[in-house]
Amino acid sequence: MLEELERYEGTDEQIARIHKIVSDKRDMKGAVLPILIELQSVFSGFSADMLKLVSDDLKLPVSHIAGTASYYSFFSTKCRGKYIIRMCKSAPCHMKNAAETLKAFQNVLGITVGETTADGRFTLETTGCLGLCTQAPAVMINNQVYTSVKPEDVETILENYKQVQ
Repeated sequence: MLEELERYEGTDEQIARIHKIVSDKRDMKGAVLPILIELQSVFSGFSADMLKLVSDDLKLPVSHIAGTASYYSFFSTKCRGKYIIRMCKSAPCHMKNAAETLKAFQNVLGITVGETTADGRFTLETTGCLGLCTQAPAVMINNQVYTSVKPEDVETILENYKQVQ
């Protein structure tokens, strides 16, 4: 798995930040998960080198850290955009034309699923059920949920994120 991850050529400041995140959380029960959550929040994903730093700092096998990082679908083993757009692909969303809404996101952003915009602002993904089946189709952008999203809603939704620096 580590061979598939991107290399991380971080600055000394970024590497120090990784060490600080580990240091701040190392004594927590089940520290690996909170550490990975914060790393993802700060760096938008993980590289093999990042996971190795965490492994060394915690004195745990890198396979344990990498296994945890690859198990959870909301973690990414490559760096992503500032805003992660997750389009639900469950059956109820599919029945409510989620595919057309997904196409609208692709057209407006100029990317396909799994890609990040050139400016590093958006990454488009599909995900399993978001638990909002009665309000399908559902989209989640970072922690903000949008329900009953139609293709014509996409530009307005994205405009909110394009204006934020």
